[in-house]
Amino acid sequence: MRFTTIFYFPNHNKKAVKHRGRCVKSLFRWSHEEGYILKNLTAKLKEPKLGKRIPKFLSELEIEHLREACQTTMEKALFEFLYSTGCHIGKIVKFPREDINKIMDYNGSH
Repeated sequence: MRFTTIFYFPNHNKKAVKHRGRCVKSLFRWSHEEGYILKNLTAKLKEPKLGKRIPKFLSELEIEHLREACQTTMEKALFEFLYSTGCHIGKIVKFPREDINKIMDYNGSH
């Protein structure tokens, strides 16, 4: 049996159905483990498969607008680094600033 059959919500996407189904399965599993019910009726339910999301890409014009919006040298360097490497902004935020300065000094002195 499938989640979409049991938890049918006409106006919800598969991700919402999957989330609600997991919540119900979790409740049934807990109830069974604690002895409130004799059998976990949701144990054999299969979750809906979600399709892979295709990433969105920026157009050349959008990239150029972002470049032009950079006002400082640091913003320009950060944008070019993110764009050319595909690095996530969260990784850069965690990167110690003194390490960035060391890299800049190293590259500038050679």
